[in-house]
Amino acid sequence: MRRFLTWAFFAYFAVLTVGLVTPDPMGVARGRQSWLHDWYLAYLEPIGHLLGFTALGFLGAASRWPWSGTTRLIVLAFYAVGTEAWQMLVPPRTPEWKDVVQNLAGIGIGALLWWGVVRWRQRSAAQESVEACS
Repeated sequence: MRRFLTWAFFAYFAVLTVGLVTPDPMGVARGRQSWLHDWYLAYLEPIGHLLGFTALGFLGAASRWPWSGTTRLIVLAFYAVGTEAWQMLVPPRTPEWKDVVQNLAGIGIGALLWWGVVRWRQRSAAQESVEACS
């Protein structure tokens, strides 16, 4: 399962990077479907960075890397800030502090969600072993 999560992390990382550094990410995603652009602007745009980086934080914490969990989160934090800085070089994109805050918060939320899953699995396994012994 962790191997799958590692591959999912790298695939998601690549897709997210393209979306963050492309001049028109909706042009890449939508083709001629304007309803997708309208739906994104109405519902996802205000929290898009938070949701995107929550998924990245979850997958980053869950994946297997040769680095410790803390190091992974630090690398992802630098990535979160770096992608916003990179947008200065990609017209018409503009970096925003709101996006940096959402990026960093999303990584933290995603990592906490993974930690919650791990704790829940540990408790379930401990409870099953207690029940098996009784």
